[in-house]
Amino acid sequence: MFDKLLNIGCSFDWITPSLGFLQDFLFGPFSDFGITANPYWGRKEIKWYLGDYGIRVWGLMYNFSGDVLLFTVRKR
Repeated sequence: MFDKLLNIGCSFDWITPSLGFLQDFLFGPFSDFGITANPYWGRKEIKWYLGDYGIRVWGLMYNFSGDVLLFTVRKR
């Protein structure tokens, strides 16, 4: 029963992937990265750190199991 509820709830999140595809299209060639999730490097810290070097970051999310932080940057 609980698994069915989770599957139904996950199907409603179509906004996040749609925004990611739109940003991929708008920002040109891109590269995807993933780092091991830990308490010191969250979404905010990655965006802040790379932003200090002028690197735009989007698509910050954790994989399904929550052990890898995924993000996208523009390829140069």
